[in-house]
Amino acid sequence: MATRNRNYPELTPAQEAAAVALAAGSTIEDAARKCGRAAVTVKMWRRENPRFNERVVELRAEMTARTVGLLCEGMTYAAMVLRTLLTSGTESIKLRAAEALLNHGLRVREASEFEARLAALEAKKGKQS
Repeated sequence: MATRNRNYPELTPAQEAAAVALAAGSTIEDAARKCGRAAVTVKMWRRENPRFNERVVELRAEMTARTVGLLCEGMTYAAMVLRTLLTSGTESIKLRAAEALLNHGLRVREASEFEARLAALEAKKGKQS
């Protein structure tokens, strides 16, 4: 009997490997090669094993969350770079940095305000239900 994954006991190591590959964007054929099974087998897992599909979704969500974290870190660094460019000796660089900061700052504010309004509406709707 195959060793099972601790988090998803009904998945074999091959299924876990295929789920990771699919979550990362591999085709079924590539996922099959990575887990050492035939593509038809991976297709069957997708069709007949709901836990396999749940694991693909869970892994994709984890990968997305890590990616968003990296993007946020990069945005912080980019904002610091733009702030530094505001002190540049070249007027055109200062102007472009200022425009970028103002433009992006306004977008972030709008998105934040929208998110707060949406959360308030959802809370209100939840109380009405």
